[in-house]
Amino acid sequence: MDPKSEEKFKRLFKMTNKYGINVTILKPHLMLPNFGDWINRAEYSPTDTAVFFSRWQSILLYYANICDKYGIPILSLSSETMKLTDEKYYYQWESIVMKIKKKYPDLKLTIAFNMNEFNRELQYFEQNKKSVSEILEYTSLNMYPNILRSRTNGKTIERDNFHEFINSIKKAKEYFGKDILITETGATARSDNSKDYITAIVLDTTKPSDHLDQNQWTKIVLRQLLNINEVKGVYLWHVDYPFNFFDSSTFETVHEIYSES
Repeated sequence: MDPKSEEKFKRLFKMTNKYGINVTILKPHLMLPNFGDWINRAEYSPTDTAVFFSRWQSILLYYANICDKYGIPILSLSSETMKLTDEKYYYQWESIVMKIKKKYPDLKLTIAFNMNEFNRELQYFEQNKKSVSEILEYTSLNMYPNILRSRTNGKTIERDNFHEFINSIKKAKEYFGKDILITETGATARSDNSKDYITAIVLDTTKPSDHLDQNQWTKIVLRQLLNINEVKGVYLWHVDYPFNFFDSSTFETVHEIYSES
């Protein structure tokens, strides 16, 4: 765990208090000292899972204490760690949940799944297998759909794999009876007109950072998500590189869409 976490949290909540921002979730990520957040967490598989879960439990109890201290209602136990949420680790997660709940009974818990992980939770339900979603208050998804664009009029009019995300969200609500949180979504500032669709993440530095695709993507995805009854919260990831929108029309788009909801 970051040895400067306490100092960083103090700075964070000083700023949120100053600007009247209500923090509603903490979502710790597995990171590496040399690579930061730029690792494929879905493929992370510790050689000693007993040691991992013991250490991760201690880290999560620390974050649960931060939630309790600052009045944050939701804690995510992990983010996009597909190999670690496999059904064979159900009882390790159950043990962590029980320990957190014993000390912080009012804290709501979730896990931020990637799309494959989210769909696997649905398959576990259909196969009558244990799934960690059963013991969480919210079922959560990190989602970055592609949006098709029309070549004839330049407007984004069709959806690519967006409907697949929506169908899975509705199934999850039906299966687990839990409200859905979109714990990550957003689009990068760069546009790639060489494709007949808008992809959420363009990191090619030769593409223009003009926010045009980002704005169109946000208009469709965010507005649709906020009108789905099963979805009770949407978190944009994030407000700096590579998803910065404060200096663009996308900021006004986001503000307008949230104001409508």
